[in-house]
Amino acid sequence: MTNNILNRFDPLHKGHAIEQVIFAFQFDSEIDEASLKEIGKAIPKDDDLPGRAEMRGVKLAIGMGLIPQQPAIPMPTPSLAGFTFSKSRSDGTVETELIASRSSFVYRTLFYTRWSENWASTKKYLKILCAIYSPQAKLASISLSYVDKFVWQGPADCEPRSILRTNSRYLNPYIFETSDLWHSHTGAFVRSDDQTKRLINVNIDYVDEHVEEAVRRAVVVKTVLADNFNQEGFATTDFPNGESVVELIDSHMQQLHELDKEILGDIINLEMAKRIALED
Repeated sequence: MTNNILNRFDPLHKGHAIEQVIFAFQFDSEIDEASLKEIGKAIPKDDDLPGRAEMRGVKLAIGMGLIPQQPAIPMPTPSLAGFTFSKSRSDGTVETELIASRSSFVYRTLFYTRWSENWASTKKYLKILCAIYSPQAKLASISLSYVDKFVWQGPADCEPRSILRTNSRYLNPYIFETSDLWHSHTGAFVRSDDQTKRLINVNIDYVDEHVEEAVRRAVVVKTVLADNFNQEGFATTDFPNGESVVELIDSHMQQLHELDKEILGDIINLEMAKRIALED
């Protein structure tokens, strides 16, 4: 926290409450090992993601070793399962990471500045990876996840309703009747358009967190918004290759970002929304 004012909730950071943001991309099938190795060469080793490591996996035949008088089965050689590219802080905390496997990749960061900058950083890798995945696999879903956190400054007898909308569609009314900690979780699929089945999952927790050997009380808002394609009962999406699929993803991500802002604005009150520049 950047101030010493007590008896109020503050956003986690000065100017915004975002603890982390996650961009995830799932494909309908796996790419081959040659393409997977290409990812290791294609992601630049620079100041943005200087660390890298291979992920290894094995396939086991469950139960085969229990059959009597069968010859011993040699242990399989671990195969390449993917790559992790990362940037860590001085204390060892992974600040930003890109995880690429045979059928998905995820970009996660704790370093949030503003939407346009963070999405631009993600798109840099999106363009590289889509060029590798697209020839062999169709995009199945994309998702945007945020964790927003509001921390109480003062004694433990705080009141979360001071920053929440009592008529929010994402909050169970019961939580306003209890003085103890609580969880309010909801989720549903909606028809975004004829081609898109959208998941809206909103988890809001009023919890005690252990941070650096201390306990702090916080309201934590976790949203997961996912657009799913080529679902039963929906029109078929034929994904183009290269830059065109990136443009399509960009359009959907902009929609999900605006939806996340609407959801958070429906949960926190106008005063807090103004403090984090969610409302003018």
